[in-house]
Parts: sequence; structure tokens; C-alpha cells
Amino acid sequence: MGFKLKILQEDNNIYKVFLLRGSMFVPDETDLKILSILQDNSRTPFKKIAKKVGVSEATVYNRIKRMEQEGFIEKYTVKLNLESFENAWFTALIRVRLNSGKYVPEVSDFLKKMPFVHALYDVTGDYDFVLLTRFSSHKELFGFIRELSAIEHVAQTNSHIVMKVFKEDFSINFDSLEK
Repeated sequence: MGFKLKILQEDNNIYKVFLLRGSMFVPDETDLKILSILQDNSRTPFKKIAKKVGVSEATVYNRIKRMEQEGFIEKYTVKLNLESFENAWFTALIRVRLNSGKYVPEVSDFLKKMPFVHALYDVTGDYDFVLLTRFSSHKELFGFIRELSAIEHVAQTNSHIVMKVFKEDFSINFDSLEK
């Protein structure tokens, strides 16, 4: 579940409001600092977060609980070093074109359930989707492409195997948001 950032202006004051599931959540600087720390390491102890942010441990706990309840924090996860596995994993970006854009909802529901798909994007341009996929062998990739091409309404696929990852960081830079 994502969120949208909406800028509101009232009497020359600008407010950033995060709209989520119809409710309004307005994070302040403290919330954003806490989120930045958790993005870097979600196992950071509350005591350490409190010290870095300059608030009490109880404040950190309560703010994190509120952000979890509001759905702003969905889950905690780990980042794996895929090259350290015995069978090295590799990434492929696959573009998918449909017969018609009207099939986007139906096909996206199907693609979201496919085990090798780690990210699914509805995009502008000549293709309807971009998939971020990961495989442990070329055989898996080829089987996946055959399965993908056989899906009803898929007109064309175009694959790009990632040769080297120079940067892969999906965290949000809260410092870049206008204040």
C-alpha cells in the first residue's frame, strides 16, 4: 500500500500531508527522522533512535506504533546480499506490452502473484509494465519468459539482464522533501 504526498497551502503556509487509505497523516520532522533511521536499519533499538532524534524512548515507541497503525509502516525487512548465496541470483528487467491498456488491471493481478516478480510497475511509453525479477539460473528466466508470453492479452515482452549493480536503494530520502 502506498501513499500520496499532497501539498496544501493556507494563508501563505504550506503543509505536507500524506494521504493514506482516505485518512490524513501529517508526519513532522521527528517522524521523518525516525523513518530515515528505520530505513537504514529496521533493527535499530528505540534507545538509539531516541538519542539520535533527541526524544524519549517512549516517544519513539508511540510514534512508530502510530505509523504502523496508520499503515504508513507496512513491514520490516532485511536486505540480502544476493552474491553471497551459493547459487548467485541475478536480476532481469522485463518490459511487457499488452494487446490493449484495458487489460492492465486483470493482467497486473495475475503478475503480482508470480513468484519471480519482485516489483511490478505500470509505466508510460511503448510498454504497459516493467517487472523487476530475480532468478538463480538462466533456465528459470527462460521458463518465466515463456510463461509470461503465454498469458492472455500479453502481446510482447522485452528482457534486460542486469550485468552489474552499481546502486540499488529503494529507501526514500526524506531530506529531499520541501519543507
